[in-house]
Amino acid sequence: MEVGPHDNQPSERTRAVLSKKRAARIFATAALAAVLLFFANGVIYGTWHSDRELLTTPLRAALNSSFVPWVCAHLRIGHFVRPNLAHLDVSTKPTAWNGKDEGLDSIKGGNLSSRDISFADCNGTFAANARFVDTNLSGAQFSYSDLRKSDLTRAFGRETGFAHAQLARVSFGASKMPEAQFYGAHLNETIFTSDFLRARLGEHNKSRSLLGFSSSDFSRGDFSYAEMTKCDCRSTIFARARFLVARLRDVDFTGSDLRMVYFTGASISNCDFELAKLSGSSFDGATLNCVKFNNANFSDRDSKLRTVFSNANLHNVDFSSVPDIRSGVFSGAHFDKSTRWPEGFDPTHAGGTLEQRDF
Repeated sequence: MEVGPHDNQPSERTRAVLSKKRAARIFATAALAAVLLFFANGVIYGTWHSDRELLTTPLRAALNSSFVPWVCAHLRIGHFVRPNLAHLDVSTKPTAWNGKDEGLDSIKGGNLSSRDISFADCNGTFAANARFVDTNLSGAQFSYSDLRKSDLTRAFGRETGFAHAQLARVSFGASKMPEAQFYGAHLNETIFTSDFLRARLGEHNKSRSLLGFSSSDFSRGDFSYAEMTKCDCRSTIFARARFLVARLRDVDFTGSDLRMVYFTGASISNCDFELAKLSGSSFDGATLNCVKFNNANFSDRDSKLRTVFSNANLHNVDFSSVPDIRSGVFSGAHFDKSTRWPEGFDPTHAGGTLEQRDF
């Protein structure tokens, strides 16, 4: 029997099977290449090095990318690729240093400026007097770290964690760190105001035009249970932040954006809220002692939100020059004779109670 020229050709079914196998091999090869490229990204761009290698590798900030650590963090495999500086000494301690603030200038601080250390594990790290200028800190965690007198000017990133960290004399000027976590942190003489404004505002200059220029952004941050003393927070954005049960003493919030901020249960003494935007903020259950609200805004033309002082204790608080005092809610608030109100405003009609004794 004679064989035709097409009898040795594969059937339609065979060709379909071969085509599927070929496509599967191509897909598997491409997937493997993508995975290798994904994990090699840090090596290619010189970004992801573990431990002390991060402190000595060449700086290639222009090529840094935080896409890889972001994906790895959300896949719960971030510990394989993120920088691990946990419990390391980024700064060098002098031999005779006793750990007190007075000797911070003698510490040789590490320099991590202009680097990308996003999602890094820096928990328990000693980085006093270190420099993090222009550094990407997105998702980095500094819980229980010692960052005293460090320079974080113009640092940026979302959800950076500073829970229970030592942040005395740290400069956050012009930084943009929305949703940063300062839960239980210790902030003493900490600076949030940009150097540009500090140089022009001086000690007593409170120009409205200058205070309207906000370059430091800590909106939606969590300062719950934090201790803040002598902090410069002028003209800083804290909108929607939380200061729940925080202890604030000698903190200057002049000209800051504090809209929809929660000070519930906070202890606030000798603080200045002059010219601050406070619509929608809550001081419910807070204790205020020697606090100024000169020309503060309790309302917003774009919303009907009001500033709440319900159940607050108001001792020697100055409301005398608040233009929209009737936008405040004072039901259940307790005040004494040293608290000053705008002319013609009766706080008892607004629900407040005059106490005959100090509290």
